[in-house]
Amino acid sequence: MSPFLLCLAGGLSACVSFVHVPFEPDSRRFMPATLTTDPLFAYERRAVRADNHVLVELETPNYVVRELSFPSAGENGQDGDLVTARYYQSRKPGRKPLVIVLPIWGTHKYPSEKTSWSLRKRSGGDISVFELRGDEYLIDWPAMAAVHSESAFASLAGEMAGRVITTVIDIRRVVDWAEQQPDIDASRIGLIGFSLGAVVGASVVTNEPRIAATVLAMGAANPGEVFAYCDGKLAMMREAILSRFDWSLEQYKAVLDAAAFAAADAARFSGRVDPAHALMIDSVNDNCMPESTRDALWETLGRPERISFRYSHKQSFLAMTPLGFNFMNRIIFDFIETQLLSE
Repeated sequence: MSPFLLCLAGGLSACVSFVHVPFEPDSRRFMPATLTTDPLFAYERRAVRADNHVLVELETPNYVVRELSFPSAGENGQDGDLVTARYYQSRKPGRKPLVIVLPIWGTHKYPSEKTSWSLRKRSGGDISVFELRGDEYLIDWPAMAAVHSESAFASLAGEMAGRVITTVIDIRRVVDWAEQQPDIDASRIGLIGFSLGAVVGASVVTNEPRIAATVLAMGAANPGEVFAYCDGKLAMMREAILSRFDWSLEQYKAVLDAAAFAAADAARFSGRVDPAHALMIDSVNDNCMPESTRDALWETLGRPERISFRYSHKQSFLAMTPLGFNFMNRIIFDFIETQLLSE
């Protein structure tokens, strides 16, 4: 484990401090025989027919931009229960790798949009990008905070866990769609997720063997533990529920786990991801994802390369901005380039 401090010439105000744990091949924990999908995320495979609208005003010399949508496999919390995305289709000849970028549903769009832009700019059209949209909450925290009976809370928690399971299936169906496209090399599909997108993404990659490269940033395993610890909207909901029902924190976690959040936990599926093809980015001082849940995710992924910023959850995202001289974007692209573009 090696600490680093990278600074611009401008001084300490433009520094990025992090700990780097390289991947050690001899310590990999990968069991190819376990590459089977859990019944929780199983579905009937069939052709995915997406509505397709070209956004002419967004086209560039390297990309055609398409607005895509198709019906979700169930109730996913999005408008019309649709899966929607912007597909940045390379104009270059030949089959291109595809990177699926997951949103942080209902909250911040910057991480997914900045990553999508960075992949397109740095690859110069050598990578196509499927930028999944998530305009509405996947887990509706305000609605959960507003319920006034224990049974109603448990029921709504089950509905929210069901949305997560449905979304994992929908992302697997995006891979189905990619396999149908003549311009995509389906053997080179990557997935990138941030925060809640990384929590969901972890359940995807541990149950979808067709993902060839994985980047999970500011995520974790053990979602019940995360929901019992995270600040912000989650803390407001949690405190309202604990006070209203006179619950202990353990009772609260038990209800969430019983609602199938535990069943969907990526930590149940250790050994299914080749750590040589994964990158984990997290935060040493994360005030949303506890250390135990971050370590659990690292173990679940087989101890891949790990970059740990020395900041809080939100502060770490500054490494995606000019204030952090776009350091996170660069390490993500370098990893994706090595995984999907190297001969």
